[in-house]
Amino acid sequence: MKNVWFPAKKNGWGWQAPTCWQGWAVLAVYLALFILLTSLIHPKEALVNWAISSVALTTGLLFVIRVKGEAPNWKWKKIEKEKRSLFRFEKTLDQEADSQNGSNKKKND
Repeated sequence: MKNVWFPAKKNGWGWQAPTCWQGWAVLAVYLALFILLTSLIHPKEALVNWAISSVALTTGLLFVIRVKGEAPNWKWKKIEKEKRSLFRFEKTLDQEADSQNGSNKKKND
């Protein structure tokens, strides 16, 4: 069985965050190299060199993720209408206020 560092996403296409220290180490090294690259090649001074180097570095990261991760494939789960709402938190507050008002009306009656 393959040791998976980057599991496939549960919904959509791609990978989730790493599930083991090796995956996190790969991301930390990528971030450190990207910061080093940006400090050595300033994007405002040499944009083409910086862009080529950034693409090469990111391609290397994607190669490692592809080799040590699950094969990405399209997965779609049906999402409940309540969970799709952008204002889910506000609805929850409104529902709580309504339930409290209802309980207060019962006490007053």
